[in-house]
Amino acid sequence: MSICVRYFRVPNDLLEEVISERDDDDCEDEPSTSSSYTAYPSLSLDKAWDMLHLFLTGAKEETGEPLSKAIHGNGEAVGDESDGVYYLLPAEVNEIAHALKAQDPEALAARVLAMDAEELDELEIYSFDSDDVESAVLEARCNFDLTREFYESAAAAGEGVILNVG
Repeated sequence: MSICVRYFRVPNDLLEEVISERDDDDCEDEPSTSSSYTAYPSLSLDKAWDMLHLFLTGAKEETGEPLSKAIHGNGEAVGDESDGVYYLLPAEVNEIAHALKAQDPEALAARVLAMDAEELDELEIYSFDSDDVESAVLEARCNFDLTREFYESAAAAGEGVILNVG
């Protein structure tokens, strides 16, 4: 089974509705809005999310910093964590957009390219082949551009983001 990540830009009112349904302890059924966000603009990183996280942060593990949150969210799940649906509030989206805008993608690429293959293998980056580091970094560089544009658009519109991990 592969793990793919998709991000959805959602209006704040829908995000608040999804969050309030999550907090409703009396609700035993699936939230009525559970899939309504899938009609909104999205970004799919497919299986490249872990490499992009390394590209952005220089680390495998979540750091809690905005660049890490861009990939992993803030840890706040919608419903049961096993459902793999998380969210970011508009203020967090804005913080992430600013952090991404401040990055020099060439410096980020150089940092990963400076790592040796053994070090990269030890990190166990999901869906990564250490025999082709340059291609992986090029893909991460392209995904960086897409991710930055996605968060900048969401921030400009005052939107939240829903992350769907599955």
